[in-house]
Amino acid sequence: MRYDVVVIGSGFGGSVAALRLAEKGYQVGVLEAGRRFADHEFPETSWRVRRFLWAPKLGCFGIQRIDLLRGGGRRWGRSGRKSSGVLVLSGAGVGGGSLVYANTLYDPLPDYYDDPQWRDITDWREELAPHFDQAKRMLGVTTYQVETAADRAMRAVAERMGVGHTFHPTPVGVYFGQPGETVPDPYFGGAGPDRAGCRHCGSCMTGCRHNAKNTLVKNYLWFAERLGVRIHPLTTVVAVRPTGSRGYEIETVRTGAWFARRTRKVFTADEVVFAAGALGTQRLLHRMKADGALPHLSSRLGALTRTNSEAILGAAVPARAARRRGIDYTHGVAITSSFHPDPQTHIEPVRYGKGANAMGLLQSALVDGGPHRALRWLGTILRPPWTYLRMLPVRRWSERTIIALVMQSRDNSLTVRLRRTWYGRRRLASDPPAPD
Repeated sequence: MRYDVVVIGSGFGGSVAALRLAEKGYQVGVLEAGRRFADHEFPETSWRVRRFLWAPKLGCFGIQRIDLLRGGGRRWGRSGRKSSGVLVLSGAGVGGGSLVYANTLYDPLPDYYDDPQWRDITDWREELAPHFDQAKRMLGVTTYQVETAADRAMRAVAERMGVGHTFHPTPVGVYFGQPGETVPDPYFGGAGPDRAGCRHCGSCMTGCRHNAKNTLVKNYLWFAERLGVRIHPLTTVVAVRPTGSRGYEIETVRTGAWFARRTRKVFTADEVVFAAGALGTQRLLHRMKADGALPHLSSRLGALTRTNSEAILGAAVPARAARRRGIDYTHGVAITSSFHPDPQTHIEPVRYGKGANAMGLLQSALVDGGPHRALRWLGTILRPPWTYLRMLPVRRWSERTIIALVMQSRDNSLTVRLRRTWYGRRRLASDPPAPD
């Protein structure tokens, strides 16, 4: 189990690293905590929780991770702002986040390049342009061409807000041929896998069962494995330690095993790439720092951690009215359009496929943060209660709901740290950014 380079994680960062290292002649191993899926093994709906949700100790080895990064309780700065926590949705499985993400692949907006924290380092627009072009080619980025019922509703909202001119279809990584028709590789001159045309079923985020979504197993990982990269699924890294000589020892256990020591396996490598996502990588590095396994890790570990600044909202038609009016918002890919109510805010309609209603169980009333939030939440659902109670049934939820994904590019961050819970376990927690 010795490699020149071990890559921890097989998502966007890990798959690109594995392919490019293999092209340079390195012997590469990829360690992935999730399982490997063939297209037909993805869940038909989100109710197939063992294939959709990630809870390996309970036998759920699905593609959707849901982690709550709780507020750590610290207050920083003159305002005394306190973190209330972050709900993190991420991917699991060979291919990482590409299995569950919504296919959208945007170029950065101008304010990204102008951020004062890095704008003076180099001309990032010029530096990154060829790499964005290469990634678009590898991921098969194209503009969605179909206008759906959700798009028409969003366009009407944008026009009422006076920003209809910002409405546009999304760039997505999906193969659009004849729906359901399988053809030889359309992207890499026949060197890639056969593909099938998108059926516009809206099931991108429960796992594309129809070979249309351009997940990493169709491009970067496909070519990496053909260059000799070996992927080890269901392999969870628990420790990384420098060896006495040059290199590192990577200790792993079988994912979900209740008796981890019995499944212990050790890999060695000259170099290690941490690519287990923003949360998985930090979880591992914080533990290694706390245990002294990697003693030279920076004291700034966890500082300036950023999310997508997302709020996931929604508007639903009552079940009876939706049935009577024949409403179905599932047609399309996961995200088909967007608009900008202001230069730093971005709103997209999001959808799940028919029958994928389990995520509707996460619905709740939205209230602002700050003191007495729980009491204000209770007051919201009790005034009047019927409005909230009508939201609880999730029958045909995906067909009658438009999910509004609201993102902002404002410069904000969290400080992620390791804390010990009352029952003795160590978990990541989030604080507002520490003062400089």
